[in-house]
Amino acid sequence: MEQVIDMLPKQCRKVFLLSRFENKKYHQIAEECGISPKTVEIHMSKALRHLRLELNGGWLLATVFCLLSIQTNALYY
Repeated sequence: MEQVIDMLPKQCRKVFLLSRFENKKYHQIAEECGISPKTVEIHMSKALRHLRLELNGGWLLATVFCLLSIQTNALYY
């Protein structure tokens, strides 16, 4: 999975890592990166789409998205 994340564009990867591994909320990421919360949302959508395509099905994909969806609920508040 680390290799798949490393394939993301630099800013997209940074946003994804701040969100998923440092548990920062979108507005915090936006402030830290100097971008709008909407741009953070776009980067996250791009990162998740990339992961979905690269991991392409199987139990690993299901596990990853299950874990990510649990964290996503807390990110908007």
